[in-house]
Amino acid sequence: MKSTRGRLLAGVLLGVAVLIGMGLYGDGRKLAASIAGFRWSLLVPVLGLTLLNYALRFLKWHYFLRVVGARPALSDSALVFLSGLGMAVTPGKLGELLKAVLLRDRAGVPAAKTASVVLTERLTDFIALVLLASVGVVSTGHGVIVLGIAAAGSIAVVVVASSEPLAHWAIGLIARLPKIGLAVAPKLEALYRSIATLVRPGPLAATTVLSCAAWFCECVGYDLVLSGLTDGAPSLGTATFIYAFATIFGAVTLLPGGLGTTEGSLIGLAQAFGVATTRAASTAAAMLIRFCTLWFAVVVGLIAWVVLRRLPPRPHSA
Repeated sequence: MKSTRGRLLAGVLLGVAVLIGMGLYGDGRKLAASIAGFRWSLLVPVLGLTLLNYALRFLKWHYFLRVVGARPALSDSALVFLSGLGMAVTPGKLGELLKAVLLRDRAGVPAAKTASVVLTERLTDFIALVLLASVGVVSTGHGVIVLGIAAAGSIAVVVVASSEPLAHWAIGLIARLPKIGLAVAPKLEALYRSIATLVRPGPLAATTVLSCAAWFCECVGYDLVLSGLTDGAPSLGTATFIYAFATIFGAVTLLPGGLGTTEGSLIGLAQAFGVATTRAASTAAAMLIRFCTLWFAVVVGLIAWVVLRRLPPRPHSA
């Protein structure tokens, strides 16, 4: 738990540094004026879309748990899922593996099962964002290289996870590593068995559709933020491409929450596509959508974590 808190604190500190950098880039006074001119009535639907994103992703999480044979109480499942949102600013979101510890302690679910669910969640999120951004790539020709790498990586992971010979070959290579190989290989074997169940065509297709719907909600939220800052009505397709691409680019860097890279992509692409032509407007849009998504998730997650830790122990049901 101490290491998790340390990673979370490091992410928050990096977030503060990024905000300061954005303030300098956007020219403090002009940025403040741009944010002050935002139509704040739009904040309700933007946050509502973010909550819908969480609800859809929770359905995916709970479904995945059922697929691997875990049967935690719905309330425990929800609180553990929400607690994981608080780890969004840890490197590569690996802090979300805290969910494996929480669900093990709360419902007796083996950590390997939950870890496989967390990793497959991230995979389906990534695939969904690639699909959403691909629409923009087809129409604009931008981002081909990054999206190509992301798509190839996603396909490679699915192929390896779906192929028992390939997976055992990879685990065998790791088993030969000195000192750690023999200790890690059995855990990887258990993890693989759970992941292989989750990436079967049926579960993978169903959860990817859920992921597409979930992340499209946040793309629409970004579109609303842009419309609240500018006089024109930005194209939803353009906003979808910008938000999905920026999120992917932030994810592949493995920086905590994509901090810095996601914001930079949002700012640069908004100006490049003419949906927020000034530094102040594009920076304000990036700040607002990140507060309504990333930082809102951290707040919701930490509240859920506190609530979960204060609940009395429940007899294990799985």
